[in-house]
Amino acid sequence: MMFTSADMQNEILQVMALGFLRQVAKNIRDDGRFTIMADETTDQSNREQVVIVLRRVDSDLTVYEEFIGLYVVPSTDVQISTNVIMDTLIRMNLTLSNCRGQCYDGASSMSGAKKGVAVNISSRESRAVYTHCYGHALNLAVSVSVKGFKVMRDSLDSVYEISKLIKYSPRRDTKLEELKTEMNPDKPGFRVLCPTRWTVRAASLCSVLDNYSVLQSLWEICYEFVKDSETRARIVCVHSQMFSFDFLFGVSLGYEVFRHTDNLSKALQHKRQRTRDSRSSVTTRSNLRQEQSYDKFWADVTKN
Repeated sequence: MMFTSADMQNEILQVMALGFLRQVAKNIRDDGRFTIMADETTDQSNREQVVIVLRRVDSDLTVYEEFIGLYVVPSTDVQISTNVIMDTLIRMNLTLSNCRGQCYDGASSMSGAKKGVAVNISSRESRAVYTHCYGHALNLAVSVSVKGFKVMRDSLDSVYEISKLIKYSPRRDTKLEELKTEMNPDKPGFRVLCPTRWTVRAASLCSVLDNYSVLQSLWEICYEFVKDSETRARIVCVHSQMFSFDFLFGVSLGYEVFRHTDNLSKALQHKRQRTRDSRSSVTTRSNLRQEQSYDKFWADVTKN
């Protein structure tokens, strides 16, 4: 029974993980050069973490992105993030002199021009060139563009409110599934709208369009059994929004835009994507600006 105890299983898993990391470190040392990719995030328990990935290219020009680990930190300030990266390299017996690139998001702690992590690493190895993550840059560009268009911004706010009303109520979530099975069984269910990442919203907006009548029926039923006055007011608000043309137009336009940015985001973050290819990919989404594309879109919206 000793090998089935929790302590023994955890020890075995740790030994296996260390074995994998040793092999990854050996592969990176054999290939010679590598790029540091790092990001800071907060987990479900509200603890700060730093994610470390090392990118390498072997002798056959095959690209590998090796996930090294998640490291819990007291904060994600510049010095702590720099220390985590340096400590990771030391533990894997990798020298910073072989680092040729850095890829982080645009946060000041990571990419600050004077005191960021990128500057700290570059001061120790000048050949470690910093690149702002193209996926993050796209997310920021989409965010700024959408927030400048009131109809789409208001529609997304309403979809996010719909997500909260369903996500935080098991009863409403269950009722939605019952209505969907009865009224619209051939379509996928409702997808919650991500509040932070702007380039993964197409699926959620598509689910609203596919389940439009189901959601309207849900609000009518929920209004009858909800007792809390604040929740009732929120239900009335989203119900009335779904009867407005501006909401339908904003969700439909958002889906048309985001389904392209979603694909572009995936392409930009593919491990085989090169900087030159990334720059050219950003300029390939101009066909939506053509009049015939808008005429088709308008005809589809008004038909609904």
